[in-house]
Amino acid sequence: MLRMKTWSFLLLFLAIGSPRQLEARDATIQVGNLPGAVAACNQAYKQIKQGDLDGATQSFTPAFKVDPRMYVAIYERGTIYMQQHKWEPAIADFNTALKVSPNVFLAAIKRAEVNQTLGRYDKALAELTHIINLRPRYHTD
Repeated sequence: MLRMKTWSFLLLFLAIGSPRQLEARDATIQVGNLPGAVAACNQAYKQIKQGDLDGATQSFTPAFKVDPRMYVAIYERGTIYMQQHKWEPAIADFNTALKVSPNVFLAAIKRAEVNQTLGRYDKALAELTHIINLRPRYHTD
């Protein structure tokens, strides 16, 4: 899944401009600046590859603040929180991702997973039942 996201960001870079151009704009990013958000996400993915999860969470945070449509950043930060066993911040991030884009059912699946881990089986089951009723179209998901 990480490869797919990396490729999609790479394609976005090709459409917008080179990473060097994006880095030059990082100092003056305005809200709604998709290139700045993409640059921050790419930095976070590099940090994940290097095993720096704390650094990655710090990079994903401004990506979402720079462009609140960048639900991927908040979703990915939630998955890192899951790896770190920070359950409540993970749920909060998945909630936010779903508010921005209700069709991101992967965030709902992760939220159900956290609820299961916390022993909130009724919430997890309700979440999964809701996802099944949505009938996701992608067989890979």
